[in-house]
Amino acid sequence: MSDEPRLPDSMQTLPETLAYWAERTPDAPALRSLDGRALTHRTLFRAAGAVVYRLRALGVGPGDRVAVVLPPGFDACVAMLGGMMGATAVPLPPEATDHELARDLGRLPVRLVVVDGPEAERVSDVAARLGVAAVGAGELCWPTPTGESMGIADVAPGPDSVAAILHTSGTTGAPKRAPRTHRALTVGARAAFGRTGLTPDDVLLLAAGLHNISGLGNLLNAVLSGGSCVAAPGFDPTAFGGWLEEERPTWTFLIPTHLRLLLEAAEGMGRVAVAGERSRLRLVRAGTQPLPASTRQRAERMLGATILDTYGMSEAHSITAAGPNAEERREGSVGRPLAIAVRILDDCDEDVPAGVAGAIVVRGPTVMDGYLDDAEANAAAFTPDGWFRTGDLGYLDEDGFLFVTGRAKELINRGGSQISPAEIDRVLLDHPAVAEAAAFAVPDERLGEEVVAAVVVRQGMAVTARELRRWLFDRLALSRAPRRIWFVDSMPRTATGKAQRAVLSERFLAAARGTGQETQAGGST
Repeated sequence: MSDEPRLPDSMQTLPETLAYWAERTPDAPALRSLDGRALTHRTLFRAAGAVVYRLRALGVGPGDRVAVVLPPGFDACVAMLGGMMGATAVPLPPEATDHELARDLGRLPVRLVVVDGPEAERVSDVAARLGVAAVGAGELCWPTPTGESMGIADVAPGPDSVAAILHTSGTTGAPKRAPRTHRALTVGARAAFGRTGLTPDDVLLLAAGLHNISGLGNLLNAVLSGGSCVAAPGFDPTAFGGWLEEERPTWTFLIPTHLRLLLEAAEGMGRVAVAGERSRLRLVRAGTQPLPASTRQRAERMLGATILDTYGMSEAHSITAAGPNAEERREGSVGRPLAIAVRILDDCDEDVPAGVAGAIVVRGPTVMDGYLDDAEANAAAFTPDGWFRTGDLGYLDEDGFLFVTGRAKELINRGGSQISPAEIDRVLLDHPAVAEAAAFAVPDERLGEEVVAAVVVRQGMAVTARELRRWLFDRLALSRAPRRIWFVDSMPRTATGKAQRAVLSERFLAAARGTGQETQAGGST
């Protein structure tokens, strides 16, 4: 609607944007929980300001780092928004191991750790061993009495101040740390909700944690567009349909693994749809993993909503996104660039023609300037003229739609032929009996590397390795198809849902050694 308030382009910090909606639509809903707690845009700004006030009382100010180690939900949203307004927030997953927490808290370092939930005591103990104080989310965020809140005049970070430090998924070693400025977060959110067509009437159902750009970015998409967010305590495929009916969101974010779990839950109950007639869901933003066409079609019928592909990363926010209209989507594509420039380069860092695959590089206001305290990683991450190497491979078509074909570091070198495991994943996931799939490399004396594919079979279904190999041979060149199919009960994944191919390779080799099986080419297990 043309008369609806819109966030001015001039606003490029979180305090400015939250204050804008607190003034323009003070009584409109902004954030609520499944247990009935709710904040309007006015009271959300005050609640975030109260977090800043209490941080100041604890000696934490601008530039200090505050680790937010909270499960998904209402308190995590308030703590993150307040932490980014008054300091630099460092969101970490509470399920991280003691070693991972000690490593990430100690490397920064942090001044304070915010804890809650079943892992609070353990996380507090890890922080104490590092000499870092911990504070409960309830003590930091609630209640919000009059007079104990910072206003816009008291909180004035610049656009280039670091609002948050996000950790990369760390599929190959220790995660790297990506500083995210206020400008990068607000510009990225504005571009994403603009492409998606979100308005102040839209309601997000957010079941993701805020320790990566998927969760945090979509929270900002909701509140910075003037809309609202329903914060769920994590993803639950059996409860999700009820949430759609009771909370009546208009959009949500789901990774492909979650979509497949919803399909299994609905089909296990003999249902076509996951929610009833009260559902208002119209859009689902999907990301972090490739989404096979067959899964998309089944999920759209199940949810009664359009699924929009997105492509982004902690270092660059949303890079591309598909829009809700048919002409803004293209099967197999992750959409067109947002507030960012995208190029495809060959091995000599020269541009390639449309339709030709190469390395994806990006540059723009949402891209970080460099990893924190990591000169070696930065030298490898940027081209000589300043473009960020995403590490992904893909191509742009004639109309500017981006197609991601895989990760450069995951390419399998079988006898000199470079094979993208993501290509194999997509073919396997199109099989009706396959719930999850991930191809990976194992050493091979003759070829250097050989391809194995790990498969999780859908509940209630059965399939043999021979059947899956025949399926692959009908759809892939023989030289690209895996020589072994390895059935597993579950897939090891990163916090953002990406399959850990290196872990699969280690487990496969260990299992083969334990059983005395041959791991060279030609097997069909």
